[in-house]
Amino acid sequence: MVLGGTGSDQVKVGIGTSTPATDLDIKQDDASGNERGLKLERADNTDDWRMFIGASSDLGLAFNNVTVGVFNSGTGVYTASSDIRLKKDIEPLSNVLQKIMLLELRSYRFIADAKQQKTLGFVAQEVKPIFPEIVNEREDGYLGLAYDEFGVLAIQAIKEQQVMINEQQKLNTQQQTTIQTLQNTLAQQQIVIDKLLSRVLALEN
Repeated sequence: MVLGGTGSDQVKVGIGTSTPATDLDIKQDDASGNERGLKLERADNTDDWRMFIGASSDLGLAFNNVTVGVFNSGTGVYTASSDIRLKKDIEPLSNVLQKIMLLELRSYRFIADAKQQKTLGFVAQEVKPIFPEIVNEREDGYLGLAYDEFGVLAIQAIKEQQVMINEQQKLNTQQQTTIQTLQNTLAQQQIVIDKLLSRVLALEN
C-alpha cells in the first residue's frame, strides 16, 4: 500500500484522529502508561523501543518500557536517565587525566559524505584501548563513539588536575616557609656576628 501524493492527490494517515495534519499523524492514547506513543518491536524477541509524549509534553524514549531519556519540550535539550535507582556496580573512576593525555584529536572526512566536509573528532579504534567503555560496536561491525561521555571525562580530569595544582601550591608554600625560616635564622646569626665584631673592635681599641 502506498500513501502520499501531493495537492489534491495527497493522502494523509491519522491514528487516533480523523483529521490528520501531516503525512502520518498519531494522537497517542493518553499522557501516562505504557500504551502511549509509537512502538517498534523486534521480530525475534520482545525487545522494543517506544517514543511518546509525557505528561509535561516532553518527548520520551523508552526501551522495554523503561524510560532512558527525554527531549525537553521547551528547549529541545536531551536529558539521559541518571537516577541511582536505575544503576548498579557503581564505582569511582581515577587516573582519567593521564588517559586523556593519550587521546589524539584528528581532522577527517567521512567517505560517504557527498560534501566531503572536514570535521574534528576521534577515531574509535584509537580510543578503544584507552576508554573501551565509550566505544560501541554496531551490528554491522563498525565502531561508534559515545561523544557525550567526553564531557564527564573532562570534569574528572579537571578535578584530578586541580588536586595536582593544590599539592604543588602546598609544596610551594612549604618551600617558602622553609626559605623564610632560613632567612630569619641567617638574620639572627648576622646580629650575633655583628655584636661579636663590635666587642672585638672594642677590645682592640
